[in-house]
Amino acid sequence: MKAYLSILEHDELLKIHEASLTILSNTGLRIYSKEACNLLHDYGAKIDKDNIVYIPEYMVEDALKNVAQDMVLGARDKKYTIHPHELSIPAFSTCGFSSIIYDYKTGKSRIPTEKDLIEYAKIADYFSEIKYFSAFDASLKKNADFSDLYTLYITLQHTAKPIQCFCSDGKTALLQSKLSKIVANKSKEPIFSSYVMPISPLTLGKGTAEAIINFAKEGIPISPYGTILANSTAPATVAGSLALSNAENLAILTLCKCANKKGEMIYSTDTCPMDFLTGAINYESPEYLLFAIANRQIADYYGLVSCVSHSANEELPSNSASLAVYKEKIISNFLVNTKLSSALGSKDSGLAASLLDMVFGAYIVEEVSALFKEEPLENDDILLSTMEKISQGNFSISVQRKEELALRQKIKEHRFENILNTKDVTMQIQEIIDDILLYHKSTPIPQNQLEAMAAFMQEAETLYLEEGDY
Repeated sequence: MKAYLSILEHDELLKIHEASLTILSNTGLRIYSKEACNLLHDYGAKIDKDNIVYIPEYMVEDALKNVAQDMVLGARDKKYTIHPHELSIPAFSTCGFSSIIYDYKTGKSRIPTEKDLIEYAKIADYFSEIKYFSAFDASLKKNADFSDLYTLYITLQHTAKPIQCFCSDGKTALLQSKLSKIVANKSKEPIFSSYVMPISPLTLGKGTAEAIINFAKEGIPISPYGTILANSTAPATVAGSLALSNAENLAILTLCKCANKKGEMIYSTDTCPMDFLTGAINYESPEYLLFAIANRQIADYYGLVSCVSHSANEELPSNSASLAVYKEKIISNFLVNTKLSSALGSKDSGLAASLLDMVFGAYIVEEVSALFKEEPLENDDILLSTMEKISQGNFSISVQRKEELALRQKIKEHRFENILNTKDVTMQIQEIIDDILLYHKSTPIPQNQLEAMAAFMQEAETLYLEEGDY
């Protein structure tokens, strides 16, 4: 079964494109970086005294002409490399936006630690259904920019898959790029990409703008992922919010291409209505799916890789009913047909990360992926409860590393027969998590590269200290 949804006709896509061009040329966006303003001015943009940048239509069109159709999300181990344009089903990632950890052992939420980052990276590295790892901001160091660099340093050591991490500083962007090259083994493919988030609506901070420029020069793909909140930071209408979201993506793409014609951007946005009762993001609204579908169509219209829907789960999947809800959320990503999907294993509107949800999510992705392949299916009921399938004994963990004999033996013991009627399903998942953390080893980094990374980090820390940024 191969199916996905579309809501916009070609003429409607064109109208949104034209509206976004009008926003950029007439309303403009505020950029707090002199370097970015000067760069855009050199290519034809107008700048006023309040740092409002007015980008003419021809600059945006020139940027779109340079969109490549061969983006590569490289990996430390080449077998995990992703070619997004070639994907027929979404590539799922983890909870990069989470600033809180749901501790599966205590059942309580807390601030993340370095140990948490390592554990999440190892679990993501183990499951083949998780195609790349989005490192959450653990604030491991007092200085936020050095913390972003340190997060990449830790993550590189515990997953060999493509990595996505945060950066909001031009200097840190260059240091992240240099760090990654130590273990890239002379590969020209970038082994990480970066979130460079605008301040919606239509604002780029100094550090973020300069990070975009430096990543473009270094050939590192960027993912803006601005939060467009309809009825709050964006118009109340679907069309208005889409035009604003698109304007932000086009502005960042233009800045990226002005820095380097070969610079690459993932079309990414978190467009959603506001909850009128709380003022928070309302991911449960029906409009969220409509926004995601439309944003994917816009990305396709430009030939850009899309990351426009996520898999955050709001209910601990401890029984068939709650798991069915989680499954429907993941199925929606397939129906949206986004190339990349974030936030697998997150809760509380993506603010909290949960290993339990990540593992359950990986199971669901494995099942649903088979249903969305182009080959004929014996069973095309995509709403079949995963818990029911588990209870029939048809669902077990797949092992990706044949050489890990000990782990394979342990995993075989964890078949899920007849757990539908038990109260300890989460306990069994906890045991599986513990076994993976104990036995699984990522593709190792050669000792000389580990030593080079450690030396680089010492020099970087000294640099931050000397410049008074630490």
